[in-house]
Amino acid sequence: DLLLYLSRQGLALRGSDETETSENRGNFLELCSLFAKYDEQFEQKLHGTFNLTSHEIQNELLYIAADLVLKHIAEEVQNVGFYCPIADEQEQLSICVLYVGTNLNVHERFLLCKDCSGSCLKEGIETVGISAVPTVAQVYDGVSVMSGDTNGVQRKIRSNHPTATYTHCMAHKLNLVLVDACKINRTASGFFSIMESLYGYFSMPGHHKLFHDVQHSLRIKPVELTSLNDTRWACRWRNVSACKSTLKTIIQHLNELSQPGSNRSFVEASGLLQQVQKIDFITCLVVFDHLLSLIQVAHKTLQAEKATVSSAAKVVTSTATTLENMRNDKSWNCVWANVLQYAENVGISIEGEEDEDEPQNRKQKWCQQLFFPVINALRGEIKRRSSEETLVLARSVDAILACEPVVVDKMLEIYRKIIGINASLAKSEMQIAHTDIEPRGQAVTLKNLRSTLTASEYPNFFKLVQLALMLPVGSVKSEASFSAMRQIKTHLRTTMSQERLLALAILNIESDITKDIDPAEIVK
Repeated sequence: DLLLYLSRQGLALRGSDETETSENRGNFLELCSLFAKYDEQFEQKLHGTFNLTSHEIQNELLYIAADLVLKHIAEEVQNVGFYCPIADEQEQLSICVLYVGTNLNVHERFLLCKDCSGSCLKEGIETVGISAVPTVAQVYDGVSVMSGDTNGVQRKIRSNHPTATYTHCMAHKLNLVLVDACKINRTASGFFSIMESLYGYFSMPGHHKLFHDVQHSLRIKPVELTSLNDTRWACRWRNVSACKSTLKTIIQHLNELSQPGSNRSFVEASGLLQQVQKIDFITCLVVFDHLLSLIQVAHKTLQAEKATVSSAAKVVTSTATTLENMRNDKSWNCVWANVLQYAENVGISIEGEEDEDEPQNRKQKWCQQLFFPVINALRGEIKRRSSEETLVLARSVDAILACEPVVVDKMLEIYRKIIGINASLAKSEMQIAHTDIEPRGQAVTLKNLRSTLTASEYPNFFKLVQLALMLPVGSVKSEASFSAMRQIKTHLRTTMSQERLLALAILNIESDITKDIDPAEIVK
């Protein structure tokens, strides 16, 4: 129980000095000593010659417990009868599975992490014991080794499981859309170069403290500038939003530090001050804050725990439509009015800049040079990266969850044999379930389906709903597993073996299963 408790919490078990004279023998032995104070029988065993607290015993107990967790997951997958593998790679390959239980709740479970090699995904699934279970979908990121049509992992999986539709993680795709749009031309690239320089300048210890002090003096809630990263979702929106809300503070701070002799980096401060007070920077700041906030909304929806392929396709399509509708003079007039108002709020005069340009010409120039190109890039990349196969399946998922048998033929055609359902009976059961829900004055929702459907009364439709909920949106679970493993294997625990790391990761990540393990089963 003590080992399982520490594992679930992701805490270190061992200490650097575990001798009797040590002041800190590590969490496990110190917890044993604490427990012994209140249990006489436990104390006698702990201070005996054979107390079962050695490193070897710890490892064996952890490995057994982790195997019991994996056995539990494998049994659930086998009971469902089909699943979806999820994988992501950061030095090692993290392998997870997605399946829908008998209560129609979606489960994403961590299985293992392996050193990357050509067949490690297949070997990992075989290790857990679910290789014989049909695969209905697969989701990875978009690198060629995973997504390649000729020799990629998804193609190799489909050679054994033809119905395993490949999904490129939708949040990844949207991030690639964002990165491409932010590099569409010299104006956009130059703006984000200045943003990166601002972050670098204000991350210096002395400047960082002064930056916070100025915010406090202006009674502004402290906001941090963040680094830009092509793989970190939403960091660009967060940095643009932070800069926009604190620009007055930034200008005041740079004014103080740009005085000759005030500090050794006054030349850099003077250069940054000149850049952030230009109409170029102000316009880019307002435009990107406006457009990136739309992408941020879509990102949050795609990373939601209960996102389905249907809701994901809807938000991607809606985002593209919204951008399409913004490409007109009326939308630009509103944005330009915001640019002028914002410049006035932060005390920057636009009238004095670019005297050779009339205000109307300046407005038109920024529309053609920035606003329309960024919208076109966002809209075009979303359409280019959207899979027609995914959109077709999304329409079928909508119909299934609404108990409308009209447009589910495509889904039935692809999956009816692999998951073992009778197509005509599935449609009939769908109609009966719809009739069962409607008289109660309720709409057909997932919540109502969960309370109405049972595998015994609606066997074919039940499997169809499981399939609809199982079609994947992204690889968030695999990415989250890397964060968990980094918390377990810290710089103070670098000598940990791969086997021990994997056992601790399984027990920590799948803590809801770990807490239900019966210690008697481990002893047995």
